[in-house]
Amino acid sequence: MYAHGLPGVRAIVSVLGWGIVVVGGVSLSGCSSSPTKAEQPGVLRAAGVVYVSTANDFKEHKMLHDEYAKAGVAESDMVDGASVVARALCCGSDMKNSSPVVLYNQQHFKIEPGDFVEFRIGGLYSDTHKNDLNVITRVLQHGEPSDGQCWWEPRNPKLWRRLVYCEWMQKEGWVRDDSWGDPGWYKPPAAQTP
Repeated sequence: MYAHGLPGVRAIVSVLGWGIVVVGGVSLSGCSSSPTKAEQPGVLRAAGVVYVSTANDFKEHKMLHDEYAKAGVAESDMVDGASVVARALCCGSDMKNSSPVVLYNQQHFKIEPGDFVEFRIGGLYSDTHKNDLNVITRVLQHGEPSDGQCWWEPRNPKLWRRLVYCEWMQKEGWVRDDSWGDPGWYKPPAAQTP
């Protein structure tokens, strides 16, 4: 998943207690295949939040601090909530099998475990823009209310490898990718409005 971008970040989620790391479009699941359309820099994806970092995480975990610093995040921005661990697949007992991803909360959205967020895959470069981190672009939904617009699909909690789905995705140009490595809904850059 997101197999390009920053090298050397294999320990961040492990250090935070989750086992696998994906920072800035980097796959650390051991797969070296080419990224799918759903894994390209600039693509929008959705995920469910499982952990919100504290400022102390940046102090205690050098790898987390160093990767954010290398991507241009100032010390003053390494605060509570600046980094989030989310998963693209639900649920199962082992976080390693739920496609965990580390996200930068650059806009300081109020986010809690259980929320659904949208993020842009890192590694998007142009003459005027460099982004190594996966960046949260918006909170899709706080929590999982029964009448919410987003949920884990299918809605059977006994199943594993469920995908984040929001009822408006198809109307807004999101596409479903059923690839084995990284299934889920994504919005290609061409379908995004600036």
